[in-house]
Amino acid sequence: MFQCLQKGATREEMALALVEHYDATEEIALRSVDAFIASLANAGLLEENG
Repeated sequence: MFQCLQKGATREEMALALVEHYDATEEIALRSVDAFIASLANAGLLEENG
């Protein structure tokens, strides 16, 4: 998921990558992406782009 973030992927694009790579459902992938982004934000590791 770090590679997706570095490329500027959207939340939905990151979830799609999880669905394709891990054969997860879209719902689970979106929840995983949201949790990942929240953990990075809570750690102060995200910068707003734009």
